[in-house]
Amino acid sequence: MQGNHDNFISPSRVVLAFDLDCFYAQVVIKNNPDLRNKPVAVRQKYITVTCNYEARKYGVTKLCSLEEAKRLCPALVIVDGSDLTPFREASEKIYNFWKSRACGCPIERKGFDECFLDITELVKVRLRGISGFPVFEGYIFGDVEKESKINNLHVQMLAVGSQIASDWRMELKSMLGYTCCGGISFGKLSAKFAVEMNKPDKQSIILPSKFHDFLSDIPCRRLQGIGRVMNQRLLEEYRKRYPNEQTKETKSITCANARQFSFSVLMNMFENNSKTATFVYNSVRGIDEEPVLASLPLAKTVSQEETSLPHPTTRETACTRLRVLCDRLIRLVLERKVKSGQIPSTLRVTIVDKLLPRKSQESVNLKKRGRNRRTESRQTKIFNADMVFKNGDSIYKSSHPLLLKLLNNLGCDGSFKLARMNLAVADFLQIKEKRPNGNRTKVVRKSETDGRDNIVQGQDYSHPRIATNKLPQVQRKNVSIVSAFKFASSSGNGKTSVNSRKKRQKTIKSFFSAG
Repeated sequence: MQGNHDNFISPSRVVLAFDLDCFYAQVVIKNNPDLRNKPVAVRQKYITVTCNYEARKYGVTKLCSLEEAKRLCPALVIVDGSDLTPFREASEKIYNFWKSRACGCPIERKGFDECFLDITELVKVRLRGISGFPVFEGYIFGDVEKESKINNLHVQMLAVGSQIASDWRMELKSMLGYTCCGGISFGKLSAKFAVEMNKPDKQSIILPSKFHDFLSDIPCRRLQGIGRVMNQRLLEEYRKRYPNEQTKETKSITCANARQFSFSVLMNMFENNSKTATFVYNSVRGIDEEPVLASLPLAKTVSQEETSLPHPTTRETACTRLRVLCDRLIRLVLERKVKSGQIPSTLRVTIVDKLLPRKSQESVNLKKRGRNRRTESRQTKIFNADMVFKNGDSIYKSSHPLLLKLLNNLGCDGSFKLARMNLAVADFLQIKEKRPNGNRTKVVRKSETDGRDNIVQGQDYSHPRIATNKLPQVQRKNVSIVSAFKFASSSGNGKTSVNSRKKRQKTIKSFFSAG
């Protein structure tokens, strides 16, 4: 429900937010020690996605064009970052470090370099062994003395949380060689703003009673969860209601401006969507009760992407780029198979086309709507994963037809310019058990998504509908279980006579009564 008052006092939670300092640049420098103390930027396509602080002294920033970056800093070392493998490996090591320190507390990952941790229970345990008022570690936004009069216990918990965050950051630096910023507060939203206060390699604390005032001058667009469309609605509604305000030149209203909208106004604005209205109403007032959701230990999707120049404009260059992605992806698939015993069952190819002048009416309509790109995606189920994910060439044989179909969909004249190509695998299945079954091998696998056990023959996978949890547990004798399941699964499909259906039912009944 929406908050009943503006000066909201949060429940006694302690949430940490960690953000690695210029993560990509740190990974590059760690893998190439000769670049230490030199201005370094990591590029993707024709921009710098990040740069270290030595480069920022010269005015180089994120999303800076390569030409501009070189003009500002002639000595800048630019490293290609199109291959995400080293960054993914470093992120996994850092995540395992947080996990080893969290003692079971939930960890929510945000990209490669950010995460949230709810350490409330860990703080309570440590607080029992502390006599006196604990000392804060880091910059404090708010008055500790006034805050203690409101909720003294919570202030002590935040102080202990700041000590834990400081210890973990120092251990991360000494053990893995990475520096990060820390934010300590009562929720994810406030901790996110706290982590951005002091950079690099520092931490900050936002006290609950001051977060409302802190947000007053913050544009709504900066709140996590308020995107471009939602921000535009808020801005247009504010201009209608308050035409005298100086908002014509602004791109976003502040949280203080958005607080003038009542809950009923927000409901009308978002077409009676109570979830969206409640979210906006609470967020602009600093009401943050969103829980820290523990991320899955393994990603649901593994992908490789290529956006480097020059963009493919022919089928030959597009296929060459796909082959590069296949060689990269196979390493990740085989690594996961060895570590976790999981094999993907879905293969997907996605391309983004920078629309060129075409004769097709569809292209004209897209440009009229202001869109200069078109995304096409196609996927297929894999039933012989051991053969498809054997090496890069085998993946290419399965993904190449998908790419050709996507290219055919782009336009009747066959012209295209692929700004991005993505190759992904998903729907990982756990190989649960392997045991001999006569001259064949019976593999029992468990789906990661629905948890059903499927019995399959040899190295080929069965259809998902053939599940053992749909059949009674009986003693089976002198009957081929795989052929019986196939026979059972085919019953009722297509047009069959009454005698055929009765014959099938009789055979299945005799199978389960065997023994």
